[in-house]
Amino acid sequence: MYEMKQLSQRKVTQQEAAAYFDAVFNNTNLSAVEQDESIIQFYRNAAMPNQRNASVNKTENKSEPNGRAMSKVMTMFNGHGRGAELSSAKDTAYGLLCAITEFTDHERRYGSPT
Repeated sequence: MYEMKQLSQRKVTQQEAAAYFDAVFNNTNLSAVEQDESIIQFYRNAAMPNQRNASVNKTENKSEPNGRAMSKVMTMFNGHGRGAELSSAKDTAYGLLCAITEFTDHERRYGSPT
């Protein structure tokens, strides 16, 4: 519960959101365990903004792998997802989690890698 509150209080810029979605969808050179650890570390950094790394890459190019999925999730994050307009989710790390969860549970086709 405490971690969710921290995520909802952590503001996220569009560049940070794009970098996060890129890490989630395009981290194919890592093993599944390393990918999970990378995502978990991202959420830890989001919960503790004073200790996070300032390097952020903007990635909105639809020609890259999984560009369509990244575009859909970014749209959900920017207000078109369920609950995305709530103050706890709008432009927050919690909103990132909600967008990825909604995409994975409701948008992505079963058996599809993305």
